[in-house]
Amino acid sequence: MAVVELSKNPAPARYSAIIAPNAQVDLAFRVSGYVVQLSQTKGADGRIRPLEAGAPVAAGMTLARIRASEFQAIVDKARGVSKEAEAGIRAAEAQIAEAQAGLAQAELDFERVSKLWEQESITKPVYDGSRARLDIARSKVDAAKAASAGARERMDSASAQVREAEIALGDTVLRAPFGGVLLERRIELGALVAVGTPAFTLADLRLVKGRLTCLIRRCAASAKDNLST
Repeated sequence: MAVVELSKNPAPARYSAIIAPNAQVDLAFRVSGYVVQLSQTKGADGRIRPLEAGAPVAAGMTLARIRASEFQAIVDKARGVSKEAEAGIRAAEAQIAEAQAGLAQAELDFERVSKLWEQESITKPVYDGSRARLDIARSKVDAAKAASAGARERMDSASAQVREAEIALGDTVLRAPFGGVLLERRIELGALVAVGTPAFTLADLRLVKGRLTCLIRRCAASAKDNLST
């Protein structure tokens, strides 16, 4: 392989570089509250203390918790509403079954009365009374079905509230999305944290990215020498 001289300048070009982690994120709570727990680790002196910069962090590790009692109360209330809605559905279904049984009986009675009416064996008031009872039975079925539909809507709404409340309860725990090194901890035990306020900065240092910047004078001189050759 032949060696080609690219520059007569014996001094090599100098570069500066910015080294950045492969991934770096600020972690924040999605709900507000008071910090009641910080993950702890053993320091160089053997003492247990909250995580500090430089501490290794495993993926999924719990970094901090905020007070969850208020969120648990909301979950319990939503579950209570859901149970009431479920009981309402059962009651509505029982009403439908009862109304449908009454309708079936009213239809049989009206069929019998109608035949007697055609044979002129009963009076007009008896016929009208049977027809009225049939109409009432049909109305009861319609009302029971409407009540069932309303109960199911309340159940769907209550279920959605339970899911939202459970998500908020889960958000009282802040976990590491990946393994890496803690660069900064910005919260303290007992502090009130707001939604979205960065609590930790975590970096993945298994791979790093470098951005090189050529020093202007050296690079200019090197480029001039290369052009002259």
